[in-house]
Amino acid sequence: MALFAIRSQFNALDDHSAARYEMLRAELAASRERMDQFAASFEQVDKRFEQVDKRFEQLDKRFDQVDRRFDVLSKEVLAMEQRLENRLTIKLGAFMVIAIGATATIVNLLRR
Repeated sequence: MALFAIRSQFNALDDHSAARYEMLRAELAASRERMDQFAASFEQVDKRFEQVDKRFEQLDKRFDQVDRRFDVLSKEVLAMEQRLENRLTIKLGAFMVIAIGATATIVNLLRR
C-alpha cells in the first residue's frame, strides 16, 4: 500500500511537472513572439531613422546650394560696392578739380 501511495504521488508529481512544463513552454513561446514583434517594430524604427537621415542629407545639400548662392551674391555685392566707390571717387575728384579751378579763376579775377 505504501508503494502504491508513493507511486501515485510520483504520478501526481509527474503530471504536475508536465503541466508546469507546458505552461513554461507556452510562456516561452509567447515571450519569443513578443520579442519577434519588438524586433520587427525596432526594424521599422530603424528604417524610419534611415529615412530621416536621408532627409537630413537632402537638407544639407540644399543648404550647401544656398551657401554657394549667398557666396556668389556676396561677391557680386562687393564688386558692385567697389564699382560704386570707384565712380564716386572719380566724380568727387572731378568735382574737386573743377572747384579748385573755379576758385583759382575767381581768385585771379579778383586780383586784377
